[in-house]
Amino acid sequence: MSLTISPIKDSTGKVVGYSKIARDISERKRAEQELGKANERLRLALEAGSAGGWDYDLKTGKDVWFGKAHAQLGMTPDETTGSRVEFWKRIHEHDRERVEHALEVAKQKREDFGEDLRVVWQDGTIHWLRSRGQFQYAASGEAERSLGISFDITERKRAEEALLRHAAIVESSEDAILSVTLEGIIVTWNPGAQRMFGYTENEAIGKVVTIIVPPELPDEENKILETLRAGRRIEQFETVRVSKTGKRIDVSLSISPIKDSTGKTVGYAGIERDITKRMRAEEAVLSSEQRYRLLFERNVAGLASRVWMDGFWIATTVGHASLATSRETKWSDAMRRSFISIQMIANGW
Repeated sequence: MSLTISPIKDSTGKVVGYSKIARDISERKRAEQELGKANERLRLALEAGSAGGWDYDLKTGKDVWFGKAHAQLGMTPDETTGSRVEFWKRIHEHDRERVEHALEVAKQKREDFGEDLRVVWQDGTIHWLRSRGQFQYAASGEAERSLGISFDITERKRAEEALLRHAAIVESSEDAILSVTLEGIIVTWNPGAQRMFGYTENEAIGKVVTIIVPPELPDEENKILETLRAGRRIEQFETVRVSKTGKRIDVSLSISPIKDSTGKTVGYAGIERDITKRMRAEEAVLSSEQRYRLLFERNVAGLASRVWMDGFWIATTVGHASLATSRETKWSDAMRRSFISIQMIANGW
């Protein structure tokens, strides 16, 4: 029960009695007790979990940290009592102004506060916190208390940053990078794939991956899927793919299975590198070697032939090759290698 007692005065100001007002506050008391129990349960939950919290009395300056608040700042309760000053010292210098502004806006608009911020531990390492809180106000409208809770999201942020780096690599790569379900449906398609095969992302996603497989290789994709279903990788497999216009492209494939959280293979990611220029160069070298060999095989003993190379005539016979020039010159590495090759072919090595 709550009592309010006031004096009763006469016209001269003399106290002649008193009035008493009694109010039943049983419900309020029970509510306060329940609130106390709830707060205790919350404290225990915070201590057992990963959250940390703060309770700042803006009038008296009394600051309380609870839960994992100390650990989130790289400290123990023995190292600090927990205060606003200590908290602001730990906030990363590039985040302080942003957090200060967000708190001021929340206070003025009477909105909840919410920010992700970096804190710097005493050992110099940087950690991420996700903080949520609110202000409580006096009857005058002045903010008198700040309450909030924080969670350590460092690992999540690191994972997000890694994903962003990987995404940037995929987006900027000249190689075609795509992911496909085990049913052969294209799920992702990077700009490199668009440049290589001519299909836009919207055109490719949702289509069967065989749109880039030549009709003469109908079983190749099935064999790839069988290999991946078995949990194996495919590395630097050279084959042919076809573009939207029908152009044949020599590619080197590197393919890895994509697995879910249980380890089950649910698709695959592939990198396709255009090796057309390399293949053409290799074919040109092979063709050149074959022409040289044919030239020497057609020579007869004692019959001289001459081959023009890099501005010089090379005199050759079966079993012999020499440089036909009367002037001294400096040979390039390419000339020297070619001449040695001709000598080896001429001598049947």
